[in-house]
Amino acid sequence: MEDRILYWLWLSHLLGAGCKNSSEIIDASRCNPLNVYDDERYAEIAEYKILTPRQISRLKDKNLDKAKQTLELCQKTDVKIITPDSPEYPRILLRTPLCPLVLYVKGELPDLSKYISIANVGTRKMTEIGKRCAYEFAYDLAKSGIVVTSGMALGIDSVAHRAALDAGGRTIAVLGSGIDVIYPSQNTDLYHEICEYGAIVSEFEPGTPPLPYNFPVRNRIVSGLSVGTLVIEAGERSGSLNTARHAQEQGRDLFSVPGPNGEYNNRGTNSLLKTGAHPVTDAADIIDFYTQRYGDQIKFAHITKRRSLQSVSLPETKPVSKKRTKAPTVAQASPTCDVQKSPHQKEDYCSLGEPMRSIANALLEKDMFPEEIADAIGVPFNQVLSAVSIMELQGIIKIISGGKFTLV
Repeated sequence: MEDRILYWLWLSHLLGAGCKNSSEIIDASRCNPLNVYDDERYAEIAEYKILTPRQISRLKDKNLDKAKQTLELCQKTDVKIITPDSPEYPRILLRTPLCPLVLYVKGELPDLSKYISIANVGTRKMTEIGKRCAYEFAYDLAKSGIVVTSGMALGIDSVAHRAALDAGGRTIAVLGSGIDVIYPSQNTDLYHEICEYGAIVSEFEPGTPPLPYNFPVRNRIVSGLSVGTLVIEAGERSGSLNTARHAQEQGRDLFSVPGPNGEYNNRGTNSLLKTGAHPVTDAADIIDFYTQRYGDQIKFAHITKRRSLQSVSLPETKPVSKKRTKAPTVAQASPTCDVQKSPHQKEDYCSLGEPMRSIANALLEKDMFPEEIADAIGVPFNQVLSAVSIMELQGIIKIISGGKFTLV
């Protein structure tokens, strides 16, 4: 097997990360890199006309020294090399276009034939609302036995990884650099923690710096490892939209958290809703979506390593509160309308469903931030965020100075 790994490394080094015809090469070579390395067998591959002139020129180099050096380095640094012919290579990724020729892995890559994975992505420049939303989604998904996959960037990515770890769940971080290059440096502790309780993954050879064009390349792996991709806060040019596009091209499900119109970080997520993304307000929406298809993986998934809850402290952000509210059941929902401001408003608000009716009641008392509304009515923050977005569109409430909501 080690000999086969050498040839996979040789092929990966020559063709580079993000090879545009990797899937065709794997198929044509019958998942055996020796068929590309060997001149006689290579002639058969060439007949498929899937190789570019540049690739044909590069593949004339039969020197294995660099591959041997990489293999030796990975063995010394406890980095696994997973190739398409390895049973550890995720089948879900192998079925995607542009699948990586080599995966470098630190930690324990979850068996994605037994556990489903959801990519959690979003902007680096998140708001406090987006941060809380990302934490609650990832925490609840991980608690349900779902693997949380992201890119370990600052912002939404880092919060998602942290939440999965706090929930005692599994998480996968896909890097846009070599497996041994921690980027951003502020996530050094998070990197080592994921190595212990999850997996760090990269297709870039060790030592590769975090160059800007590496990140769009790695995004296809984030979505490719996942049955669905969740986008939380994304501007019009967010890299998260690139991940979302990969998810759609790969035939994966796409979820988006709606937000109030006019806010920059909601422009990307709201635009995804127009192109077919499923609107979701909490992790339960995603779990319900997959219950029929993957019920066994969700219901019987077990978490082997537990961690106590701890505050989230990320660069330039405040710790995430661990206060969690429980959604009211149907029996707890108020069957009557108790809005008392005016007969006209009472009639209008009585026609609203929950939790919008409770939100209207709360705003009768005073103008509030979304998180204040969630605490006041005892409804999960994500549901409040979705509800106020709808109420704003309907002209029932509006945002005023400072980001508070008020009744129109």
